[in-house]
Amino acid sequence: MYQGEEPPHHHHLPKMNDDDDDDDNDHHDQGRFDHQTPYPPPGSQAYQPPATPQQPLQPPKPLFSPGSRQPSKKRSTPTATPPPAPPIVLPPQQPLQPPQPIFVPNSPPPKAHPPPRPHGDDNRYYGDGDDRRRQLFAVITTLLLLIGLTALILWLLYRPSKPHFTAISAAVYSLNTTSTPPYVAALIQLTILSRNSNKRTSLYYDRLAVAVHYHNHPITPPISLSPLHHRKRSTIMMSPVIGGGPAVAVPPEVLQGLAADEAYGVVGLSWVLVGRVKYKAGWFRSGHNRVYVRCDVMVGFKSGGANPTGQVPLLGNPPCFVDM
Repeated sequence: MYQGEEPPHHHHLPKMNDDDDDDDNDHHDQGRFDHQTPYPPPGSQAYQPPATPQQPLQPPKPLFSPGSRQPSKKRSTPTATPPPAPPIVLPPQQPLQPPQPIFVPNSPPPKAHPPPRPHGDDNRYYGDGDDRRRQLFAVITTLLLLIGLTALILWLLYRPSKPHFTAISAAVYSLNTTSTPPYVAALIQLTILSRNSNKRTSLYYDRLAVAVHYHNHPITPPISLSPLHHRKRSTIMMSPVIGGGPAVAVPPEVLQGLAADEAYGVVGLSWVLVGRVKYKAGWFRSGHNRVYVRCDVMVGFKSGGANPTGQVPLLGNPPCFVDM
């Protein structure tokens, strides 16, 4: 205690009831405190500060033992939060390239392999349209080659050869000429043999017409023949009688040459056949083609030109010309 300071006055505080007291006692004590004389004002000698409430009892701390040591708690000191650092922007990295093969002069250059194709509909972006076109072109080319090869084999097996025509006899029943005007009236019969040497092909003739010519000019009107069926490896004979109708007008030089040859006793005549023909080989049947046959013969006349029987000898018999 300091000098000049008065000793503290002891004031007896009212006794606090326990928590387990009744509510009546609490109200009684509260009323008692309310009717007590108030404390002296601060600054007076009789003023005493109110007593601080007691802290609750703490449990006893365990004794220190060397074997058990509590970890010391460090007191965290508040520190100032530094401002966030700006983000570091890295330059874009280049993708790793595969190691390049070492080129050796004696070895061939490496072949470039295309990238693998993904599965699904994305294949159309990798050239599948070109692959389909190539496959379609290959299929069409193969079909055309097969068709051409088949046609070639069939043509080699069933190719038709031209028939052979040959004149075997002639008969001139009349051959009259008039100079004014120049006309020729004739009645002639030529016998022609035709042979089909094809093993697998037969011939069909239709729209046939036959006439006799002298120096490429007709001296008889053409006559029509009935259709003919020339079977494979067969021979047919044609012997129509040509002429006997109205006289045929000819140029003067043709008339003069015919009269001179008749007086000489040898006349050159031509048997001409025109019409259509088609081929048949198994199930195959071709379209109509034009046929032209010309057989040149040399016939002999007796002096004076009279020949009642009509038969005349053949002095020349070359092969007939056939165009089909």
